[in-house]
Amino acid sequence: MARGFNPEARIIYITGEDDDISFVPPDVVTVRLPLQAKWLMYERVVAMAAYMQSAAFASNTVFLDSDAFCNWPLSDVFRLSFDVAVTYRDPSGMMPVNEGVIFAAHRPGLAARNFFSRYLGTYEALCNSRMVTDLYGDIRRWRGGQLALNGAAAAVGVLGENDQRHLAGALVRYLPCDDYNFFIRDNETYQVGALQRKYILHLKGPS
Repeated sequence: MARGFNPEARIIYITGEDDDISFVPPDVVTVRLPLQAKWLMYERVVAMAAYMQSAAFASNTVFLDSDAFCNWPLSDVFRLSFDVAVTYRDPSGMMPVNEGVIFAAHRPGLAARNFFSRYLGTYEALCNSRMVTDLYGDIRRWRGGQLALNGAAAAVGVLGENDQRHLAGALVRYLPCDDYNFFIRDNETYQVGALQRKYILHLKGPS
């Protein structure tokens, strides 16, 4: 699906050193990193931050969960003005921003790098917070990525599609999940026409 809608894109699959990659097509770049499987959420943010600081960040980039599928040409999104764009659902929730889809624009100054440094730094600060660990346990294993992204993106107050904030020198834009990160839920029925213009389809649980 990613190749079909974005034929010119370079697709990178980031995984651990010992993970199976037999299913990965030959035209996909595979990057193996010494990731700690027990700290899946934390290591994912480490990997994204490392990519952003490297020479590999040479064009507009979209970070996708493995259960998030391209459903429309993603180059259209980068016609909007931002360094980083995140997607939000219920703006009144404690963690409205979803970590499964993040857009990083390759613009002069590469300000998006600053945001990902803030993202990782926020994660590490939360790992050292007794209040957070008492509530959630070891957030390097689970929940920490979502907490850290919402903290780094200052996801408080009522978010809207035209809402933008300057954070760590980067222009951060908030895009509604309904269009840019649409959640497909189990046991719900959807009309094909309603799904055709969703940029990303994000399958949740057994869906």
